[in-house]
Amino acid sequence: MRGNKIVLFVPLTVMIGLFIMGYMTLNQAEQVTNEELLNFVQLAAETENNNGETELRVNWQWGDFPSDGLRGAGFIEITPVDDAGEPVDFEIMDSRLLLTQSAEIIYERDQFEQGEEGIFVQFPNRADENIYYGPLGEVTITFSDLSSTAEYIEVSYYHTWEDSDITGQKGVSVRDILNEGSGKYWELQRLERLP
Repeated sequence: MRGNKIVLFVPLTVMIGLFIMGYMTLNQAEQVTNEELLNFVQLAAETENNNGETELRVNWQWGDFPSDGLRGAGFIEITPVDDAGEPVDFEIMDSRLLLTQSAEIIYERDQFEQGEEGIFVQFPNRADENIYYGPLGEVTITFSDLSSTAEYIEVSYYHTWEDSDITGQKGVSVRDILNEGSGKYWELQRLERLP
């Protein structure tokens, strides 16, 4: 009879111990907020020349989800600049934004807004059931020949965690509009040299 108690007691003790350790580990795991998400985003940009046209590809991917909720909006702003960092005139041949999840397109947009010095596009950061908009995306823009005027293309990725809608506001910069709000945003920049 004594042997049977040990056979029941040992596995029960191990299960309780594992449950307590798992619970403590989950509670001690670092939580990422929308404000801290900046440190967990990968942003890449690359350019290519094709028959006198310049194609820019921008990709981003979040490494984590914010613990305070997936909400607000994201913006990608593109500005061709010269070697002094000053914006130059440009002409767009084609533009496209894609949000993806599991290699499937879940959101698509081809209308970009003209900003103060470049162009920008807005996209949602939200969750609908099991579809997550915003954490993984791509922008592709084809410019007419930039080789005679631009040295770089400046890419700015903005993340907000409040309701922001700046579509239809021509001739403004995303930064200026977001600064007029509550300031709940961050910006990640890349400067891509033209080939």
